[in-house]
Amino acid sequence: RMSLGNLRDFEGLTAQFNPEQLKRSVKVTYTRLGVMGHSHEQLQYQFRPNEQLAFTLHFDRHSTDTGEAHERDVSALLDAMTLSSRAAQDIAGGGPPDVLLLWPGVLEVKSRITSLDYDYKRFSAEDGEVTLFSVDIKLEEARTTRLYAEDVRQNGLRRGGG
Repeated sequence: RMSLGNLRDFEGLTAQFNPEQLKRSVKVTYTRLGVMGHSHEQLQYQFRPNEQLAFTLHFDRHSTDTGEAHERDVSALLDAMTLSSRAAQDIAGGGPPDVLLLWPGVLEVKSRITSLDYDYKRFSAEDGEVTLFSVDIKLEEARTTRLYAEDVRQNGLRRGGG
């Protein structure tokens, strides 16, 4: 199953159900050079912005499938991955933690959560607790080392700590 791991305090969330789809956005930034007398612009490679990933996780407390399904636990864990830690000692440590997105056989990417959108769909008649919900998660790759074409050809989306 797909999981998200907080790389600062090593808490993790395992999906109750794998996402049905994964959206991945790869962009390339070029500087456009206008050369006098040419009929076109020259494109000069500048950099490749961080890859963006998006997917939806679904949680159902009434499912017989195992996994985390309590809204309070899931949202508290995910929300905590978007905030700094009280224990931060410097500016670099004052931001949200890096998150390891691990989907065995599909990808392994160090990232940061950029957006969480919750959709509460069913509530318990007894206690009002959320029993069915989903969360749209958007992440951006958080690299600390340069990525080369040869690395991508060899490892694909299994980039780990990069």
